[in-house]
Amino acid sequence: MKTRLATPTFLLFASAVLASPVQAQDASGEWEVKWENETPRGVVARTMLVTLEQSGATLTGSAQPQARSGRGQAERGGDRPGNREGGPPPIEVADGTVEGGRVTFSLSLGRGDRTMTQTFTGRLDGNRITGTISTPRGDVPFTAERKSRES
Repeated sequence: MKTRLATPTFLLFASAVLASPVQAQDASGEWEVKWENETPRGVVARTMLVTLEQSGATLTGSAQPQARSGRGQAERGGDRPGNREGGPPPIEVADGTVEGGRVTFSLSLGRGDRTMTQTFTGRLDGNRITGTISTPRGDVPFTAERKSRES
């Protein structure tokens, strides 16, 4: 008799769990993105603040380049923040999507005919994204930490 009751109870419980929606992760917020580039002058650490807003599966937002560090950067003025008054304007996020825990967006850097598109693809895990930046010069790993969540 216990076996007969256990089977329907288990099936009812299993169907309730499977029918409940899985909480999707939200990529909205301010993210500090870090990566390193190999240059002829050595390794250069890069940091960029990226603000993302998620609506459904679409990501929009902007990015603001920040300080550079590495051999030879200080003497060329590479350590000054990019968002100070008179710094470069924000860069619009393009082609942003979130599918499951996968986050993808692109940034077009440069001016005029010297523009380069970087595509960021990563895995969202709470307040961290880890992934790869694809550029015409090759792929580079990056990490991003959420600094604040958009409301």
